[in-house]
Amino acid sequence: MTIIFLYVSNTANKRVEEIRADYRAIAARRDERVDVLTDKVTALQHKLDVTPDRTADEKRNKVTEAVTEGKQSAAKPGRKP
Repeated sequence: MTIIFLYVSNTANKRVEEIRADYRAIAARRDERVDVLTDKVTALQHKLDVTPDRTADEKRNKVTEAVTEGKQSAAKPGRKP
């Protein structure tokens, strides 16, 4: 009776270790995918953070150019502002 119990116990332990190894492999693949997605999200977040600043800078530059042109055309003789 003891021999049968040890055999079943040993087989069950091996199977448990196989299952654990499978789940470790699955977890490792999941962690790799999470790392890749994290890098992509970080890159996209950086792009989103930079976009409003760039847009604001472009608009400010256009307004500055328009104001400068307006001052220059107002300073020309013969033209009324």
